[in-house]
Amino acid sequence: ACPVDCISGKVREKHFIDQELCIKCGSCYTACPVKPIKAVQII
Repeated sequence: ACPVDCISGKVREKHFIDQELCIKCGSCYTACPVKPIKAVQII
C-alpha cells in the first residue's frame, strides 16, 4: 500500500513507518484493516 515502501513489520504484528522515507500520503491509513495508525512526532 505504501508507494515509497517505508513500512516494515511481520504479518499480525506491529508495523513501523520510517519517517525519513514517509511522504505523508495516507495510503497506509486507508489500507490498514484495523485502523490503529497514529501520527506521533518523535523528538
